[in-house]
Amino acid sequence: MPVWGMTGRRVLTSDWAEGLPMGDVPALQAAGHDTARIGQRVLQMFLTHALRDGYFHGDMHQGNLKVGANGEIIIYDFGIMGEIDAYTRRIYAEILMGFIQRDYDLVARVHFEAGYVPADRDRAEFARALRAVGEPIFGADASQISMANLLAYLLK
Repeated sequence: MPVWGMTGRRVLTSDWAEGLPMGDVPALQAAGHDTARIGQRVLQMFLTHALRDGYFHGDMHQGNLKVGANGEIIIYDFGIMGEIDAYTRRIYAEILMGFIQRDYDLVARVHFEAGYVPADRDRAEFARALRAVGEPIFGADASQISMANLLAYLLK
């Protein structure tokens, strides 16, 4: 909770929040928390905040997350945050939905519409490149996915 008397336009002061660090999986499991469910909730929270509310926490990693005794997700360190306008939220939602549905033509079309890819590039070729990036990660466990390799391939 914010401490309003010590919070200003450029400073957010908040109370201490008790909880287990999100990165301490053995402690979370020992406390009886379902870590798979926690992961789903964090992802849902991020997407809800970003795509519905237009807000994002730009440093949302396990070092900035705790799990309260009752299972609530505690997010802190709001040093990097921002807003996403309605048009950009729609674009991001369509890109995400296209990947989920494996509709790489849709993902390519939205990238071109948003100007993320120069108009003189071949959209069908871009869709094939997206498929080459997307397909190998479907069904893979997160531990099997190298984000470095994925991003490097996507940037090619």
